[in-house]
Amino acid sequence: MLYFFMSKDSYRAALFLDRDGVIIKDHGYVGKISDVDIIEEIIPTLQWITAQNIPIVVLTNQSGVARGYYSLAECDLVHQHITKLLEKRDISIKQWFICPHHATAGVGELKVDCQCRKPHAGMALLAQEELQINFSKSLMIGDKKSDILEIKELKTVLLQGHYSLDNIPSNVTLTTHKKLLPLLQRFF
Repeated sequence: MLYFFMSKDSYRAALFLDRDGVIIKDHGYVGKISDVDIIEEIIPTLQWITAQNIPIVVLTNQSGVARGYYSLAECDLVHQHITKLLEKRDISIKQWFICPHHATAGVGELKVDCQCRKPHAGMALLAQEELQINFSKSLMIGDKKSDILEIKELKTVLLQGHYSLDNIPSNVTLTTHKKLLPLLQRFF
């Protein structure tokens, strides 16, 4: 039997994205296709990332599932719809990772203090293992403090918008959707 060991140094870069407020407008608990509104300013950035063959990986907390506002199947339909809309714009989403839990507002078995809910690293660690991602070569783009993952090697960029971004760590970059592309072109 032959075994291969691959150092994580040889793993590839990736762009991690939050969903609401980054890819689509945050209308609060988007669980229906009719509520999906793509943020147009993100399109050139994602087109450039796709053209560079950098995998785009979405990490999204979906407490709307935990709260019973919509089902996991409905959430998956929303993600399939977003993926199709972006594919029409020459953007490729490599994979979606969702956390359907909430520690206090969840219902039934989804009322869990889990390790996949951001800022915990669970979803990103799963993506790293499945897709062979090197965190030190990658970026996380979000719009709230919970998008700053508990992974010191992973750099974070937060987009200013709906949420207060006061008192964020000094290693986190603040920007807007319109200024994101030049920043990523310098990083990747």
